[in-house]
Amino acid sequence: MYPRHPVIPTAGKTHGVRLGRGSVLLAGLVLISAALRAWAGRAVTTPWISPDEPAYGLLGRSLWETGRLRILTGPTGFLSATAPALFGLPLSLANLELGYSLAKVVDALVMSLAAVPVYLWGRTLASRNWALVAAALTLALPGLAYSGLLMTEVLFYPVLVCAAWSLAGAIESPTLRRQLLFVALFAVAVLTRAQAVILVAGFAVAVSVEWLFARRVRLRVYAPTMIAIAALVVARVVAVAVTGGSRLGGYGGADRNYPVGSALHYVLYHAGDLVLLSGVLPFCAVGVLLVGAGARGEDDLRLRAYLAVVAALACVFVVEVGVFASQNVHHLAERDLIALAPLLFIGFSVWLDRGRGSTATRGAVALVAVGLVLLLPVGSFVTPGALVDDFSLIPLYELRGLTSSPATYGALAAGVIATGALFVLLPRRYVVVLPIVVGAALVGGSVVASREVVSQSNNQRALYTGPVRRWVDDAASAPTYYLYDQGTPANTAWQTLFWNRSITRIFDLPPSLLSGPAPQQPLSISATGLVRTAAGASLRPSYAVVSQSYALAGSPLAYSPQIADRAGYAVWKVAKPLRVISVARGLDPNGDIQPGTIGRLDAYDCSNGAFHLTLLPKQPGVVTIALNGREVRRKSVPGPTEWDVTIPVANGPKRCRLTVQGTGLVGTTQLAFDPA
Repeated sequence: MYPRHPVIPTAGKTHGVRLGRGSVLLAGLVLISAALRAWAGRAVTTPWISPDEPAYGLLGRSLWETGRLRILTGPTGFLSATAPALFGLPLSLANLELGYSLAKVVDALVMSLAAVPVYLWGRTLASRNWALVAAALTLALPGLAYSGLLMTEVLFYPVLVCAAWSLAGAIESPTLRRQLLFVALFAVAVLTRAQAVILVAGFAVAVSVEWLFARRVRLRVYAPTMIAIAALVVARVVAVAVTGGSRLGGYGGADRNYPVGSALHYVLYHAGDLVLLSGVLPFCAVGVLLVGAGARGEDDLRLRAYLAVVAALACVFVVEVGVFASQNVHHLAERDLIALAPLLFIGFSVWLDRGRGSTATRGAVALVAVGLVLLLPVGSFVTPGALVDDFSLIPLYELRGLTSSPATYGALAAGVIATGALFVLLPRRYVVVLPIVVGAALVGGSVVASREVVSQSNNQRALYTGPVRRWVDDAASAPTYYLYDQGTPANTAWQTLFWNRSITRIFDLPPSLLSGPAPQQPLSISATGLVRTAAGASLRPSYAVVSQSYALAGSPLAYSPQIADRAGYAVWKVAKPLRVISVARGLDPNGDIQPGTIGRLDAYDCSNGAFHLTLLPKQPGVVTIALNGREVRRKSVPGPTEWDVTIPVANGPKRCRLTVQGTGLVGTTQLAFDPA
């Protein structure tokens, strides 16, 4: 039997650092994981998750270059401080492509370092070998594929483990030093993700659960923690009152009503997802330990503190994430739960080391775990839009693509039921099989998830970035304004903002609004084409980036790389103040006007000038051109041809509309207004 309580540092004592076999093996695991994750991330060529990744990257770059957490120099609601600081250092390098590559290497190492506190905590509860198993499973989780992305999950994964360990230490021995350590790590966790505010509830629930296991009350000893947390809450309230804005910072949109029925459903779904993402068996193992401690009490201080913490954090996080997802995500928000998996792996190692519980207990716990997974609506949640949040579901998504939803659900049910039966019926002497089963499932899921991340990143580049990512910087030699038009995908805007440092501000052309946390101002366009802010100020940039549907006063310098089926953008050298000449609508990205569709060109300050059109009717039919609703040209075409048209305007209105409509497909190579 392995010793239950290996020697570790305790309050009031110090010990020399000794690198034993376990430390060497742990270091090897971390380095191998970091190397493999960095190798997988090398093929990620652009951020996948928009606007999250570009936003964190821009915040980090601003932090290192200006000392302020801002996007494009404008005021930004709080999203994270520590994660942007991590990404921002490499991204602030002069060579942005190199910085992006280095950021992914740093991410891989930081996320892999979560194995260290898992091992050290596990070593206080179980043998060295089983603690190493917990560390290895921590590194095998499919969620570590986020290490190829600029996401807060990268840092939150190890930070939450450290915060949970410190909370367990404070419950085990509530000295002032241990309690203040927990408060400090709580603050770090909140600065990483606002989600971590739930640790306040986690602390309260953990203390209550510990009371249940210990059969005694000792609330007064936690006064330092309660006072420190209260002080942090007061400081936050004061800061919001002084600076204004939402209590939830950049997540102000989450401050809404949540119907109870929907919220309860999603809480159950996320409980099932926690079972699934951990590999089922770790959840079952912790459940058996909790049942034993609840039924008989638990005399082991360390194990009691661990169980109180893991039970509390699992409950409060599942409730928090489930309620949030019910109105904001509408599928599983698994990435908000992955940091709980290492806590379950620690309990798994303890269960493997110390004992199995009765067959009846194992059966009851396995039945609950299997039931929670079977509640998951696979048909609704295993979808392309859910993949960004649910890496452990990616294998099911691929299986669904090869088969069907019923077959996928059947395969999931069969696998989970078989795993539950294995947990209940496997003889003790074969217990080593269980972590092998979990590890194999997690490693397989990691391979599939990493492959999907690369594929999705490449799709993002093909759809929204093109082969030249820094095309604006190549053309503009001074600060540039980005004019967002809702006719183009929001991802195009975020990718362009991330890769091009010359862009300093973003404005919304009417009636557009770029989704995400970027500080932006709405614009209006007068009848003369003058562009103004809501306050009435004109814009005087040297350069502007705008959809190719717009023609500005000035001269175009460069066009975005060709992206199939997407409207492109152009960089303009602007004649000050910024003024719009014309806007084209109703055209396909390649300039075609579909049969029966009205293509139009809205021209500003068009009292004098001329419209110039080069039309390419591609099918037999009739092409009609109208100016301000009055037909000015009509032509019957027997087949593909070219039609050059000039329509002069004299003493016309300030704003004109030219429309083109064909009974067949009509291409355009020129659709422009030339003011006098």
